[in-house]
Amino acid sequence: MAIFTDFLQDQDTDLLIINGDFLTGSSDGQNVADIILASPGCWKEYPSLGVNLFSYFNSSGQEQALNSSISLQLQSD
Repeated sequence: MAIFTDFLQDQDTDLLIINGDFLTGSSDGQNVADIILASPGCWKEYPSLGVNLFSYFNSSGQEQALNSSISLQLQSD
């Protein structure tokens, strides 16, 4: 399995800068978080990518739909 690197983000999704340079590193976990938080349509190149976790807040009985959506999106990525 390939290890992908990218510019790293902090907890507020701002780019990490150390000594005036962007910090790079393994980005797998960061990419998973981006997909789960993003809404479909956020990325112009991949308009159907995104789970939109916030749309599931305060909705009861949606755990299975959320798990299904996350699994589908991560498999397609």
